[in-house]
Amino acid sequence: MNMPIHFNTLEYARKLGDAGVPPDQAEAQAQALAEVLHDATVTPADLLLLKTDLLARIDILRNEMLAQFGALRTEMQTQIAALRAEMQAEIAALRAEMQAEIAALRAEMRAEIATLRAEMRAEIATLRGEMLAMLGALHKDLQGQINGLRGEVDGLRNEVADLRSQIDNLRNEVNAIRREMEALRNEMHEQLHALRQEINGQLEVLSARTERLEQHSKVLFWLVGSSLLINAVTLCGVATLLART
Repeated sequence: MNMPIHFNTLEYARKLGDAGVPPDQAEAQAQALAEVLHDATVTPADLLLLKTDLLARIDILRNEMLAQFGALRTEMQTQIAALRAEMQAEIAALRAEMQAEIAALRAEMRAEIATLRAEMRAEIATLRGEMLAMLGALHKDLQGQINGLRGEVDGLRNEVADLRSQIDNLRNEVNAIRREMEALRNEMHEQLHALRQEINGQLEVLSARTERLEQHSKVLFWLVGSSLLINAVTLCGVATLLART
């Protein structure tokens, strides 16, 4: 039975590319195969034959690509080995050059350090001499100031002794004033006591006089009352007599 063949050129070209066929060659083969199969009819036997042919071609291409990959791997390994050897040689040369430069720099730095050490020692010696001279002058100056301060301290000690003597004198005067005030206080107490007793005596005398005056007043009031009563009785008698007359 005959039937049309549906052929996908893009899928065929992609598979050829996946198998390692260059893209241009894969597209050309797909296009040529599509033209051959266009409007054609095939039998199952033709399809089987075509499949077998295509599989054989794919195997051939795979083997070719594997061989090319093997050759490329061998070539790359050879180039990598050569590059490694070249780099190792350059690294060894660079290491030797750097070691030589480091040794030269070390020697140069040691020489500069020795020169700097000598210069610093000379400057330190000069500075030590200057500092010793300055310390000597400062010591003399401080010694003079200390002697002056000692004199001032002695003067202050004398002043303190005078102040202590004055304080002792003031303390004695204060004690004398306290004793005088105590005696004056006692004298004032005695005078106040005597004055209080005198006032109490005068108050007693005044109280006695007041009592006598009260008694005299009572007697006087009684006499006046009696006199008035007698006069009233007399007047009443006179009035009665006059009335009878």
